[in-house]
Amino acid sequence: MSDDDDRAGEFGPIYLPALQRIRDLWLELEPLVDETAYDDVVAPTELQISLSDGLGNAELAQELLRHESIETTHESYREQNVAERRERLERALDE
Repeated sequence: MSDDDDRAGEFGPIYLPALQRIRDLWLELEPLVDETAYDDVVAPTELQISLSDGLGNAELAQELLRHESIETTHESYREQNVAERRERLERALDE
């Protein structure tokens, strides 16, 4: 495609079935699509696509994987609730 083929501006009404097909392809092919929406329900002119960060339960990951220092890392391994944290992580990964 050359620069001469590029067009900008308005080209007439949006063909709704084409917009819906584009939305369906995004949902089918992109696993990070969080949600889709149209700017106007009656006469849409824009498809809005929101992507997730792919981290899911980020708070749990932060709690389990980030430590302020080597001392807090050692403390976390000595805690009695390691099994409970492992179960929570496994449940989060299964979602």
